[in-house]
Amino acid sequence: MGIKEVEIPLRYLGVPITASRLTKLECRPLIEKKTAKINLWSTRNISFAGRAVLMNTVIFGMFNYWASIFILPSEVLEKITQISRNYMWSGTADFKRAPHISWQTVCKPKKYGGLGITDFYAWNKATIVKLIWVVVTKKDILWVKWIHGCYLKNKNWWDYKPPPTHRRYGTKSGNGGDYP
Repeated sequence: MGIKEVEIPLRYLGVPITASRLTKLECRPLIEKKTAKINLWSTRNISFAGRAVLMNTVIFGMFNYWASIFILPSEVLEKITQISRNYMWSGTADFKRAPHISWQTVCKPKKYGGLGITDFYAWNKATIVKLIWVVVTKKDILWVKWIHGCYLKNKNWWDYKPPPTHRRYGTKSGNGGDYP
């Protein structure tokens, strides 16, 4: 028939497709791509304000694409935050000097004294909660119908208790447990 067998995880539209929870190793392309962009920019003389704009547009865009699909591992979120913090303060992906202000302050909106840089942990949570809301409201989307047909089976999302073999995301995504 001409159909090739591929190994999991396969990549589709730039992200890994896997049957299990995403690992740090599978997220390496995201970190490498982000680091490559920052290394390219570090050869240019970009102002602090310019770095903030690049962080909120280009770097956040790469992160948002992955974050809106997966619950990213905390090690990956920490590495992305570390690279971003280093770039903001030193202009490179590598640590050069101690930061002047805490990262929590930097991530606050400008009207509250921050720089308006996106908090990657909070954004990943928000995008996953958005997906949960799509399931709860039963949007007319194929994957939502699949979730309702295979897992919820006409049950309410809030009453659903996944069996132990399906706990990959169930307890960590707003259904009876705390999130990453």
